Amino acid sequence: MSVSPLPEMALAINSEHRRTQNQLHIHIACILPAVAQSLAGHVAEIRGDPAKAINLSFGPARHIYRVITATGLNGADSPFAVVAAMPGARAAMADHSIAVVGSTTPGTYYVLDALADGDNPGAAEELLDQTCGG
Repeated sequence: MSVSPLPEMALAINSEHRRTQNQLHIHIACILPAVAQSLAGHVAEIRGDPAKAINLSFGPARHIYRVITATGLNGADSPFAVVAAMPGARAAMADHSIAVVGSTTPGTYYVLDALADGDNPGAAEELLDQTCGG
């Protein structure tokens, strides 16, 4: 049985620099409506090739994220494998923050990657709405 992702749901994995418990953990919540709207507005540009990710700014601080699509969440489509395949990412994966967002296309996800550097602390958690609009 195939389950389609909900476009309003997302998961986020912060970079090592933003892990308050010094261990990898996954945040799951609704995506901020502005993030979902921006992704939907760029759907024609976003492709599945990690070498051709597009840059979009998101979150309250407008941090830059590289965005691609994936058709699964394991094997070659695992968010970690997808980000590692992006140019320059493999050597410093601990510096990357990853978000996975459902899409309105059945079986397709958005994978967002932000590098912790400069003013970006690498906290994809910033893209989540913990109250789910409440």
